[in-house]
Amino acid sequence: MTTSVLSQSHINVASCPDAIVFTEAIKILKHISAMTEFSRNYITTFNKLTVSVNQLCDESFAGNALTQSTFHALSDAYEHTVNLSKAYHEQSNITVYNKLTSFIKTKVHEARTHFDAMSASMDEALAKNASASRTKPGEAAEGRNALTAVVYCILAQNLFDM
Repeated sequence: MTTSVLSQSHINVASCPDAIVFTEAIKILKHISAMTEFSRNYITTFNKLTVSVNQLCDESFAGNALTQSTFHALSDAYEHTVNLSKAYHEQSNITVYNKLTSFIKTKVHEARTHFDAMSASMDEALAKNASASRTKPGEAAEGRNALTAVVYCILAQNLFDM
């Protein structure tokens, strides 16, 4: 019955956008933000470790050249790790966050456009049904069919969103 009603009113159910769970996307954005903050804390702490190793070397091993060179090499390795981690975390997290935000905005715009189109179809169907003359059964049936088609499309969309 749904197919015949929808084909009579020329409404295409396939044009409805796919269901998107926006709450899950928002949770992912929050996780990415938290991950960015944690990576900043990690980098800051690792940087402090590098400074502490340099201070330990200067204070405790001033006379031992081999130990000083070992600690400086360790400090350089820490510094290199800090720089690589900072570049990786900042670039990857920011890129993923921006792309996901853009995706959500696009999908929200599509959903709003679809909602506006469905609302306009519903208004047209209600107007057609209300203006149909009850003495002319053909017009009344056409108005009821258009209204039924829009209602079935809305119901189908709601079932797909679940």
